[in-house]
Amino acid sequence: ANEKNVYTTVSGEWTNYFWDFTGDPAIYDVITFLFGYGPNNDAGPNSTYFFDDIQLIADTTTLGIESISKINGLHSFPNPAKNDITIISDNGNIENVAVYDIIGNKVAGLFPGTNHTTIDVTNLLSGVYLAHVVVGSETNIVRFIVE
Repeated sequence: ANEKNVYTTVSGEWTNYFWDFTGDPAIYDVITFLFGYGPNNDAGPNSTYFFDDIQLIADTTTLGIESISKINGLHSFPNPAKNDITIISDNGNIENVAVYDIIGNKVAGLFPGTNHTTIDVTNLLSGVYLAHVVVGSETNIVRFIVE
C-alpha cells in the first residue's frame, strides 16, 4: 500500500485536499481515512468531518481552478464564475441541468436541448454549487464556485 498524509489545518469551513498517486501501482483501489492520527489532530467525540466530491482523476495536468474542467465529456467555464457559467457536452445534447447549493437546495433548473448551456449565476450567493447535468442516459455532476 502507499500512504499519503495530509493534515487538517482548517476548522469550520470547506477546504480541498489532493493526493497525487502518479507512478503508484494500479492494484490499490481503496482510500482509507484515519482521523486523530498524529499529535495535532483531534478525532474526539466533538469532531465532525464532512466529505463532498471525492473524485479519482486519471490526468490532472489540465485541471485547475482557472482552467476548463473536463469530466465525462463535459466542459465548464469559467470557474470560479461571477456572472455566468457555460457547460458544453461532447457526447450529445444536454437535456436537463439542475443546480444545487452545497446543502442540497435546488437553486436553478434548465432544459437546454442543445450541446451547450449558459447558467446565469448573478443571483446566487458566493459559494460552491453542483450542477447535475443529464446527457442521454447519463447524469454527471459539475462542481463550480460562484464568487
